[in-house]
Amino acid sequence: MNNLATSPIDITSHIVMFRNFLNISWPFVDVLMENHDWEEDGNFIDDWIQINWEFLIEREILGKGKYLATLEWNSRITFPDERAKYEIACEITTQLEMKDWILKSNNYEGEDLLLFGFRSPINASYGLYPPFDFVEVRSFEKVKTYIVPLDCCNFWLKPMSGKIKWD
Repeated sequence: MNNLATSPIDITSHIVMFRNFLNISWPFVDVLMENHDWEEDGNFIDDWIQINWEFLIEREILGKGKYLATLEWNSRITFPDERAKYEIACEITTQLEMKDWILKSNNYEGEDLLLFGFRSPINASYGLYPPFDFVEVRSFEKVKTYIVPLDCCNFWLKPMSGKIKWD
């Protein structure tokens, strides 16, 4: 567990390990998804990623009783009524041409970014598939969305900024 009084805390290695976990686990999830009832439970993948995030990242880094912002637009699975007190900021470490994924425009102006999810390129888009070599990051206001290579990022645990309601 980390000394939260010294935040921000570099948790890049934790994020990379989580991506590795997704990659190693995905073949088993694929088998489960073949017979899954998507009509009744269309959020299976999102929930599976979120519950593992809560145990493997949130609980490992923060311990019991402290909560991180969720991934994607997910709701918490464990302790659903609790509010996040911490978020994960993304620092871009490599000079990149960053194009807003929604607006399709080059409008990155050095704003603070938060980790939103993991992605892989597929055709002309990105999806939730291995190898998860990219991350989706969003501006604090959720106005801008960028998809950047994971290996061009450092990730920092810090108290919630209060600028947005993340979950």
